[in-house]
Amino acid sequence: MFEAEQAKALSAALEDMTAQLEKIAAEELELHRQVNPGGGPTPISPDAVAILSARMQIVTLTNAVMTIGATLNEILRDRIAERDMGLD
Repeated sequence: MFEAEQAKALSAALEDMTAQLEKIAAEELELHRQVNPGGGPTPISPDAVAILSARMQIVTLTNAVMTIGATLNEILRDRIAERDMGLD
């Protein structure tokens, strides 16, 4: 069924995206530890503020996309379950 295939593809894409984001987060944390091993406050520049803002926007957008994807996935699975129970 087309909807089932789409739901499975969406689930796989979301899982892949989550794995990639987790990898990036781990790399960012390691980089931060290398740059600032003590973990204390560091001076912040305008460039750093812009980079941090961009990263926060990316995280917010990613969360929104994942929420939309998970909702669509749930809707498709519910439709499949309804069809399987004969509730078309």
